[in-house]
Amino acid sequence: MIAGIVSMKSVTIHDIGTLKNTNSLLGSLGIVGIKTGTLTGAGSNLLFASEHKVGGQKVTIIGVVL
Repeated sequence: MIAGIVSMKSVTIHDIGTLKNTNSLLGSLGIVGIKTGTLTGAGSNLLFASEHKVGGQKVTIIGVVL
């Protein structure tokens, strides 16, 4: 369920409208989502999931950059 949500480029919610995902990495280099962000005290951060074929099988790589 979470994978489906974080991979959405946008979503339309009744009575609210369309919300856009600002993660510009979605769809590039196999990136399928998770979270980007910036905090004043911590700076930029990235939690990502990327899907690739390895030996004919799909492999999901999960990484964090702080």
